[in-house]
Amino acid sequence: MSGRDPQDIHARIVQALKDGPAASKLAAETRMPLSTLLRIQAGMEPRLSQAMKIAEGLGVRLHWLATGEGPMRRDAVPPAPMVSKDDVPPFSCSEPWLTARAVLFGALTQARR
Repeated sequence: MSGRDPQDIHARIVQALKDGPAASKLAAETRMPLSTLLRIQAGMEPRLSQAMKIAEGLGVRLHWLATGEGPMRRDAVPPAPMVSKDDVPPFSCSEPWLTARAVLFGALTQARR
């Protein structure tokens, strides 16, 4: 995870661990050796794969862990807005079989609702 100050990453890992599980439980959940996790807690810079496991295990965003930017928790990020059928432009095509397929797909989608 070079390119960023390892001390900043370490501080964010420690911050996330305060509210998270014990190191032994996190190590088991992430399938990371406890000794590796403890070295990271002590200040060793994690590899990307390790940071990804830590972020997943602690429920924090990898981007926040690496940069400190944006919300810390994954659940703090609002879900993407749903697209309604009114937002999609009408389908038009010069190929009749594609038009028929689109109509059939629309009918099947309506039937499932």
